[in-house]
Amino acid sequence: MANANKQAAKLASKKAKRKAKPFKKSSDSLDPPFYGDRSFAEAATFKRDAMISREVVYAAAEGDVGRVWEGLKVNSIRLHNNFNI
Repeated sequence: MANANKQAAKLASKKAKRKAKPFKKSSDSLDPPFYGDRSFAEAATFKRDAMISREVVYAAAEGDVGRVWEGLKVNSIRLHNNFNI
């Protein structure tokens, strides 16, 4: 974890040193830039989504409507809170 923070700080300092061309900032890009491991983040998100969907499928197969509802609720809340889908 410490190595990832060092790499992120190093990358941020390199980007700050470079002179960037001015560009228009769109109103929908309010998130700060991501300096971490993008593929790891996407893999973690995929695993979380797979676990939730598997839980919903198992609950539906067992006839447990409450667990299905909870899984769908968690998934819909996650989708509504994430604007970069």
